[in-house]
Amino acid sequence: MPLRRQDWTLLTVAAAAEHGLSSFQLQKVLFLLGFDLLLHDFYHFKPIDYGPVDGQVHVDVEVMVRAGLIVESQGRFMISPAGLSQARALAPQDPNSAHAHALVCWALQCTPRALVREVYRCCPAMREKCMFRV
Repeated sequence: MPLRRQDWTLLTVAAAAEHGLSSFQLQKVLFLLGFDLLLHDFYHFKPIDYGPVDGQVHVDVEVMVRAGLIVESQGRFMISPAGLSQARALAPQDPNSAHAHALVCWALQCTPRALVREVYRCCPAMREKCMFRV
């Protein structure tokens, strides 16, 4: 059974481990993940001033926060022990989960500008409303 978009979000947050992800990082990583893996029934990102965003990401994250799977602290989303357990159960269901982990590790090393630059390199249409000079 293919993973749902919420599963990919949980796996993405889990891959960041104790570092967590800012909302900015989470949006861009999920965009790149969906783009790279050609995920269907995924988020529908729209270009805004600072790259692609889909408000549904925040809705899904808030549901997971209320369910105790994700913790929000100091503007970062981190995996909870219950979320980590669920993510570990999900990961073997899709071999592409390793790509999600690698993408998060890369994104944690990037500046916001570098992250947006990669988004625009992959998908120039997302540059439409760009305020960044990349």
